[in-house]
Amino acid sequence: MRCFENILLFQDENKILKQANDSLVSKALESTERVKRAENQDDSLKNQISHLENTIRVELQAKSELISALSQEKAKCLSVEQNIQGLKQRSESLTEQLEAAKRKLQEYEVQRQEDPKVTEMSVLAAGSCDKCITLEAEKNQTQWQLIQVQDELVKTKNLLKTQISINKEYHKEVTLYKAMQMR
Repeated sequence: MRCFENILLFQDENKILKQANDSLVSKALESTERVKRAENQDDSLKNQISHLENTIRVELQAKSELISALSQEKAKCLSVEQNIQGLKQRSESLTEQLEAAKRKLQEYEVQRQEDPKVTEMSVLAAGSCDKCITLEAEKNQTQWQLIQVQDELVKTKNLLKTQISINKEYHKEVTLYKAMQMR
């Protein structure tokens, strides 16, 4: 009977050891699977980081190109603004000359009505009249140039606004990338 009891005890102990062994084996398998998942996730994250780094490099290059273009546009804008000032001054000067020529023509008309023998004045007035036409044409041309320059300035201003927007977006992306690297 003692042997039989020992056999039963050994069988119980064998069952307990089998259960413990099965539990350890399943935990080892789960641990191996977790390690594989972690390695896969690590590889995936490394690929994402690599992709983001490449994207940032491309964005940095694009940003530097945009900054260069922005510098050129600012210089162009400054030049256009100076050109506008020059055209405005020229337009004002031509307008004054035109008004002076018109006044002279009106004076001639008044004098001619008072004295039809004013021939010297008629020659001067005819020259003034031609000068009026020339000044009017030059004024119109200058005003047209001024309008074109103002349109160019508006286009440049819109380009600068777009550049500012792009720079803000880029800054957000860089900040996000830096925050991701710090984690």
